Amino acid sequence: MPAAGAAVLTETVLYLLLPSTAFGGDRLNSTILVLISVWITAGVIAAVHIPARSLARTCLSQFEEASLLVDEARQRRAELEATVENLAQANRQLILANERVAALRAVAEEAQRLKTTFVANVSHEFRTPLNMIIGLSDIMLRSPELYGVRLSPRMREDLGIVHRNCQHLSRMITDVLDLTRAEAGRLSLQKQLVDLTEIIRDAVEEVKPLTTKKGLELCVLVADDLP
Repeated sequence: MPAAGAAVLTETVLYLLLPSTAFGGDRLNSTILVLISVWITAGVIAAVHIPARSLARTCLSQFEEASLLVDEARQRRAELEATVENLAQANRQLILANERVAALRAVAEEAQRLKTTFVANVSHEFRTPLNMIIGLSDIMLRSPELYGVRLSPRMREDLGIVHRNCQHLSRMITDVLDLTRAEAGRLSLQKQLVDLTEIIRDAVEEVKPLTTKKGLELCVLVADDLP
């Protein structure tokens, strides 16, 4: 636009500086027409240049915004790729952790199985001699004549204590075996009526030697109509 304006002004000044005698009548009209056409052309150029320049600025601004959006999109894409990589790595770590947990669970289950087997074997090993002691002490209490002896009250009381404690140990072994069955999910419960008075008296008889040793007296009062 500045070049077009400079050209128009230059041509106009040159035509105006020429002497008027250099133009005839027809030539003067032609010169005027040329100047008019030049100015019209300059006006057209100006009319086109202003909106074109505005459009160019708009396009340039939009191009810059688009470039910024593209750069931002690339940056976000890089961030998303990094996030995806982090998620993949976290997923791999989670898989490894699950595998370790499964391995540890298998080890724990195997240890639990070995413990249950050990407890069951030891309980059975304890039960055999206990049953023998229970049987022999019961025979001694019921039929001491088989051994050719006469039991004194003190001996009979001591044998009774041995018999009851062995029965108590036998019941404890049964409880341990029931516990192993419960852990294995194979415990079956059997309900039955029991004599609560007998249970209380048995418990008292088991702790009676301790109270006697301490010089204490343990008295039990149980109602006759106890269910």
